[in-house]
Amino acid sequence: MNRKTYRICLAALIIAAMISGICYYRFVCKEEASPKEGVFVYRDMMGRECV
Repeated sequence: MNRKTYRICLAALIIAAMISGICYYRFVCKEEASPKEGVFVYRDMMGRECV
């Protein structure tokens, strides 16, 4: 195969990896990023809890 064929295959591989990464993030990582049950508690510099 010549150089042009290798470049086309490499470009197709990179584009496929990008598309699969975007789909993976949208369908898997977004579901895990949802907030869990609980209360968000903020601590100030002195260690006191502020709601």
